[in-house]
Amino acid sequence: METEAMAVFEVTPVRKEMSRATKRTTGGGRGGGSICIYFQLPEGDRRQAQAGIFLTRAGTVKPMIPVHERDEDRKISLVLSPAATETNLGIVRGMTARGAKAVVVTTDLPYAVLRRLYAEGGVDPARVRIVDAVTKYAAGRGLEDAENVIFVKSPGDLTGLGIAIAQGIRGSGGGRVFVLFDSVSTMLIYLSSEDVSRFIRFVTGRLKVAGAAGVFLAAEGGLDPRLRADLTAVVDEVVETGEG
Repeated sequence: METEAMAVFEVTPVRKEMSRATKRTTGGGRGGGSICIYFQLPEGDRRQAQAGIFLTRAGTVKPMIPVHERDEDRKISLVLSPAATETNLGIVRGMTARGAKAVVVTTDLPYAVLRRLYAEGGVDPARVRIVDAVTKYAAGRGLEDAENVIFVKSPGDLTGLGIAIAQGIRGSGGGRVFVLFDSVSTMLIYLSSEDVSRFIRFVTGRLKVAGAAGVFLAAEGGLDPRLRADLTAVVDEVVETGEG
């Protein structure tokens, strides 16, 4: 096979007449193997793929559509769980263990509680920045000696939350970043479903521009059908943990 055919691409077939597809797994690329998909066309076939690359003769196999491998580290998810605290810890521990940095937006547990939870759960505190919308609301002020935290005055302060999330992402120092929002259900105490839906649409847009992953955590059964449908439309997946 020609050397140029060994490039790694993720491809989508554009014609049903394509005779056969071959998948190969390589060891290259960040984080392990990547899937290479090649297509071979019959003798004399000359069709232009979406990227403008031609296959001109039988026996010549070339990559069709050179788009980036699907990046799981940029996925945006809605996670429905009856055990929010345990799920929060599991997500942060798993993502930071893979080398990502976390921006945890909390409208539920205050900074001091989250820091203790992560320390006891084996999470590297240097990999976590917290946007705390609880402490100021409950105590009237933030904590002067707190590190890696941005305090927002209340869970209903959408402007403050939006600014703090952007600051948290910028302050992560680059590299792989994900944002955990805990939780959508708590926000509904302070805001209407319509306001929550608009805010999450705004945040998902910012995450996509920043190339960051996102997880919106909500109590299982805690969203009305319309809000759940709205959120499902803007995320990449909905995960129901079924924990209890």
